[in-house]
This record gives sequence, C-alpha cells and structure tokens, in this order.
Amino acid sequence: MIKISSFRPEHFNNNGDQGNIEALSYSLNAQQIEHQVVDQIAQEDDFVLIGDASIAAINHYEGELLDLVQLLTSRLASGRATLLIGRSYELLAPQLGIELQFGSRRSEFMKVSTEFGDVIGYHNSELVEPRFFSNGNFFGTTLFGPVLAKNPQLLKRLASVLSYEGELQQWQLDFPAEIAARTTFG
Repeated sequence: MIKISSFRPEHFNNNGDQGNIEALSYSLNAQQIEHQVVDQIAQEDDFVLIGDASIAAINHYEGELLDLVQLLTSRLASGRATLLIGRSYELLAPQLGIELQFGSRRSEFMKVSTEFGDVIGYHNSELVEPRFFSNGNFFGTTLFGPVLAKNPQLLKRLASVLSYEGELQQWQLDFPAEIAARTTFG
C-alpha cells in the first residue's frame, strides 16, 4: 500500500496546498491503487508534503519542523518523493543545505523554468532562487497551492515513482492551458 503523509494539514494549507494530496490521491484512485493518507510523517512514507503556513503557524510548529530535518535530509539525498511549499520550504531549505537567494518581494502568478518544463503557480515571496528546487523527486518551491494539479508533468512523474502508470485524464492534462489562458504571468 502506498503511504502519503502531510505535516499538520489543518495548518499547512495556506493556499490550498493540501490539494496536492487530493490530486495525487485522485490519480491513485483512478488507477485503483491502494493508498493511505496520514498526518504523521515517517521515513518510509512514499510521498511527504509540508505545505505553506502562516507566520504564526510556522513559529508555533518550528520545533517540530526542525525535528524533521534529519528525515528530510535523508529523503533529499535519495531524491524520494517530497514536496516542500512556501514558508516551509524557506525555513527548511537552509537546514537541508539548499542555498537560497533573496531579493525584493514579488507577488504574482509565474512560470518557472525547470528540467521538467515550465512549472506554474502563485509566488509571494522575497525568495529569488531557487523558486523551484529539485533533486530526483524531492521538490521545494515558493509556488503555492495545488502545484501537482496545475503541473501534470510533475504529477505524472510522482505517479510513476509510486509504482503505477500515472495515466492522467485529459482534463488533468488540459488544466495548465486553462490556467494560462486566464492568467497574466510575471
């Protein structure tokens, strides 16, 4: 059984980041793949999500987040399926050895060029680089919300490492074009 975990989903969902769990779960259900979604992160989990949260939530849970550094370092080193978003990414990246560069705050929809093609999402941060970090299937990003739903190439990639075909329905593949048609990117 595939195990999917999310850190404190009730608080780490600022911009619909838990939609990443829903997108992955929807895809697994469509393939009739047994899976379980839990809110307790463990090393053996097949996919780990730590979403964005308010400054107050980050401050409140900072100790718990920093307690995950060893586990996340191991996942990063092996490129295991992990997604860190927003303030969680900004807090944890330096602890994981990911160098961040900051500048002026930008708040806008944007496309970020990656090895997987353009990744789209909403960015509201002073973080300039990397707005999207990857090592294998370990991702960190400032792009909020259901990144996997907006970027089917990432969803399909994660689906394939979770031991199934990762076939997506046409509406899932068309979703980024619909977003792009209604969005002005910075």
